[in-house]
Amino acid sequence: MVRRFSLTALAIVVTLAIPVALFAQDTTATTKHLREGFWLRFGVGYGTADGSTSGIIEEDLDSDQGPSGFLALGGQLSPIFGLGGGSFAITNSEDDQDAVYGLVAPTLVITPSPTTGFYLQTSIGFLVYRERGPFMDVDGIGWGIGLGAGYDVRVARMLSISPYANFMYGRTGDLEVDGTSVDLQLNGYIFQGGFSLTVH
Repeated sequence: MVRRFSLTALAIVVTLAIPVALFAQDTTATTKHLREGFWLRFGVGYGTADGSTSGIIEEDLDSDQGPSGFLALGGQLSPIFGLGGGSFAITNSEDDQDAVYGLVAPTLVITPSPTTGFYLQTSIGFLVYRERGPFMDVDGIGWGIGLGAGYDVRVARMLSISPYANFMYGRTGDLEVDGTSVDLQLNGYIFQGGFSLTVH
């Protein structure tokens, strides 16, 4: 499971690195990256989730893969620091069971060099797990952290297309299975990558 997760993550990162390498040295007037005021990011892509359970059942879980995305918005505190909030999620459907892994958290965006498109982000908030289907309904919430990176490729004065990669980890409290709380916790590792549309 760990090897499969690592290979998937590596493949996504390599894929995202290609457009970054192509655009990183572009310093034309249309790709200046000075940031100010309000910003909004809407990202779509693909993700993978691995994890384990603890409590009455302790076992590693099979890897889940599926569409992923995020929505984040906020404002610039300075040309280097931006502060906002975001919701990050990956979905998976198997055997008519639909699952969503997510992180809802305040998000700090750091631009080490304000004149380039590269940025880092970090989030601390709530890990959310929700599963629905004919076999069982499961809900869980707990704490979660996230780290991410991307590169804004300016395509208009206030618009960028941004390849990104995000990693999240968290742990739920006791899960609710069919409405009943049980001594079972989920530890989740989530990776997502793709492209976002950024207004800033």
